[in-house]
Amino acid sequence: MHLYVVVLSYRVPIEKIMEAAPDHRIHLQPYYADQSILFSGIQCSQAGGVIVMRAENEAFVREMIAGDPFYLRELATYDIVCFDAKKAQPYINEWIHGN
Repeated sequence: MHLYVVVLSYRVPIEKIMEAAPDHRIHLQPYYADQSILFSGIQCSQAGGVIVMRAENEAFVREMIAGDPFYLRELATYDIVCFDAKKAQPYINEWIHGN
């Protein structure tokens, strides 16, 4: 299981992002339900967002992005960083390893 940080950069004013945000959250819900996403949210600068998730491969992450209303409406670009955690707080180890 790999960990991914998906960094969104908004391409439009924040008002357009907020209009689409409810659809974006609905899109993310199944990934929360299956525990693929640990957390997500807007950057404090409001210049973009961040999604932290786990997946077997990058194709799964790209599939999640491909259905995101922010992507479909060309409201954001996405950078994907894959990493393998070598050390973590004990309370999150189960999630990292997919247990």
